[in-house]
Order: sequence, then structure tokens, then C-alpha cells
Amino acid sequence: MREQDIRLLHTLQEMEDAVDLQRSYWGTRPGAVVPGHMLFTIAQHGGHVLGAFEGEGGQLVAILVGMPGLSPVASGMSSPYLLSKRMVVHVDWRKRGLALRLKLAQRERALSQGISLVRWTFDPLLAANAWLNLHRLGARATRFCEDYFGPAGAGGLADKGSPDRLQVDWQLDSERVCALVAGESPDADPGPLLSSGAPTLNRACLDERGLPRPGRLDALPPDGPALLEVPHDFPALLRRDARLAQEWRLQLRAALRSLFAAGHVLQDCVRGTLDGRERLFYVSAPVTGEGDP
Repeated sequence: MREQDIRLLHTLQEMEDAVDLQRSYWGTRPGAVVPGHMLFTIAQHGGHVLGAFEGEGGQLVAILVGMPGLSPVASGMSSPYLLSKRMVVHVDWRKRGLALRLKLAQRERALSQGISLVRWTFDPLLAANAWLNLHRLGARATRFCEDYFGPAGAGGLADKGSPDRLQVDWQLDSERVCALVAGESPDADPGPLLSSGAPTLNRACLDERGLPRPGRLDALPPDGPALLEVPHDFPALLRRDARLAQEWRLQLRAALRSLFAAGHVLQDCVRGTLDGRERLFYVSAPVTGEGDP
């Protein structure tokens, strides 16, 4: 395998190549992809379209789009951040660390522009995305957005999974993020958290077909961390049993609604083999003081 080159895209032709790559995942329906002229405009006005290529001058195999955003603050002024809108990695290039490399390149780009916060949303049922966003990158999920793209079944983006989203805040200059970028490898094993008494709000069990079924949703602890389980491979579960997948959607929606209403954030996720199978848990904790859990 040749090493990928990651660089900024500039020309209209490069943007049209990025559109073709989007269609490989999102399909050809109107509104399913960010059009080339919009990508070109974003790149010309403070945003970026990062592209990863297979070797010098080779095939475009991944893109990551970012654009400027403004967040209101108490003083009435606006605080800038970078909105990370879309990442697509060609199916043949997934699970090779390319998504992580793209995000780190985006971090360098944002810091070079004097921006220290990147924000995006993702489907809370996609364990691979949760792992990358919260554990590998050190971002935190700070807001739950119900029916973000409209109800499921209405067409468009909601058809790709859950219509709900978690908003992620990636503080690029935080101590944790800087340590991860420098190569620190935090503990990913849920065992220590479980042995320390951190409750699992919805520990799943296997049904007679070997599919994970969400357990009863327990009450939140008054303080300290809590674990919230999600299916290790939700897309595979959805293909096998759409009704069971909907049970997970509705339970996770109820759990996240309660967590954020109680002042929690999702500060990490952990995974490992428990009870003879792969498991993944969000780690939630209440926000205290200056917003740190």
C-alpha cells in the first residue's frame, strides 16, 4: 500500500472529483452531496476541502470539509470556530487510519488560522465514529440534537442511520488533545471503570440469535462517571433486525436526553471484550466548574 498525500483542494475539477467520492457513499439523490460549486466557494472563503490521494497525483480516496462558524457568547460578541461538515473515505481505504490523519491535518489547518475549536455532529449509534471522535481525537460530545436532519424515513441524510446527532466540540489546544497528538495512548479498557463502581445505565444482553438487546435503562448517578452501552456494529444489526435497531435508537435517545438534561457530557468512550464479546460504552460525567467534567 502506498502512502497517501493529504493536501488542500483548490480547483473546480478537484471539487467535482470530491463530489464523485461523496456519491460513492451518499448516493445520487438531490441534496445528498455538497455540490462542487459550494465546495469551491467554501475553499475560497476561509474554509477548506482536504483531500487524500493514493500516491502523488493519484486517485482521490478521501475528503474532509471544514468551514468557519461563529458561536454567540454572553458578552454579545461572537467566538469563531471551525465547523467540520463532511468526511468521506472510499470503501477500499477504510480502517487504515486515514480518517485520523485527515482530522489531524484539519487541526493543523485550524490552528494556523488562529482557531482552537472544531465542531461537528455524528450519529450516536455509530461506534466507529464515537471511538474516533471521543477516544482517538479527545473531543467531547456536549449537546444532543434530536431529529437533527428530520425524522427517519423522510429521505435524505436521516436514511443513513439514526436521525439524531451528537454535537462534538474538539478543543484543539486542550491538555488532553495535545497529549493524544503527541502520542499518548489512554486506557481503552472498560474494566477499571466497571470495577471502580461506575454504573452501566443500560447493560445489553444477547438474544437467542446472538444479537445485542438493550437492557433496562437505569437512573443516572448523582455524580461521577456513568457508562452507556451502544451496539458494537449497529449497521450490521440494522441489516439483520430493523425492529431491534429501532429499540436501540429509542432507548439511546431517551438516555442521551436525560444525560444532557442532567448536565452531563460524553467525555470518552471505551471498548473491549466483556462476557466473551466486543462491547463499546460512552463515558459520561457531569460538567463542573469551568465546564470540565
